[in-house]
Amino acid sequence: MDTVSFLLPIALAIAAGALVKGTFGLGLPLVAMPLMTYFLGVAHAISLLVMPILATNLAQGFIGGWPAFLVRLRRFAPALIALTLCIAVSMKALVIIPEKILFALIGVAVIGIALLTRFRPKLQITPRQEPWFGSLAGMIGGFLGGLTSIYGPPLMVFLAGLRLTKDEFVGAISLMYFMGGIGMGVGLAGFGIADGTVFLQSLLAVIPAMIGIKLGQLIRVRLNEQRFARWLFWMYVTIGGSFLLKAIP
Repeated sequence: MDTVSFLLPIALAIAAGALVKGTFGLGLPLVAMPLMTYFLGVAHAISLLVMPILATNLAQGFIGGWPAFLVRLRRFAPALIALTLCIAVSMKALVIIPEKILFALIGVAVIGIALLTRFRPKLQITPRQEPWFGSLAGMIGGFLGGLTSIYGPPLMVFLAGLRLTKDEFVGAISLMYFMGGIGMGVGLAGFGIADGTVFLQSLLAVIPAMIGIKLGQLIRVRLNEQRFARWLFWMYVTIGGSFLLKAIP
């Protein structure tokens, strides 16, 4: 396989994930990582997503400027600390867990996320419950992210329970994705899973990611959201099912 034939599907997978993120505000690793593992190992695919995750969430994390950013940083510190530490530590699993088990975990995670997104369980979190609930969501998201790169769903459930406004939600979830990306990078480098060459490749992967983000933003203003959400649900179920099949010996 020549270089172009190898790189093009990877770039398209990243652009597809970013397009979903540009449309709905999330979904880059959820879409891109499963598709990339048809061409790369799980560890390499996750490593390539670090810089796109950081780049696509950086600007959204600063919605409202520095004052709002600092308020979010203080408010969500328990979740952010738990997420960053747990995702960095759990990256070790990529070198000790057999790939077929990782495929099974990814399949279950993707299908579970699709069901969670579709049925959206109602939850009300009080200010008194927020710190420990945030820590729990960060821990679960961190361990899930270390295994699959998909760490958003527990955080989404947590933020949904706080009944945030649209801008507050986007700012908070983007900050959490950004911090999770830092944790991924630290874990990948610390355990020797990724080196400077892989991180340079990840930096280049920002290009298709930003193109996908822009296209998604254009789609969002014209989109019939119910139809797209339905297509997205079945796409997630199909991807998750394909990974469960790949996990069968």
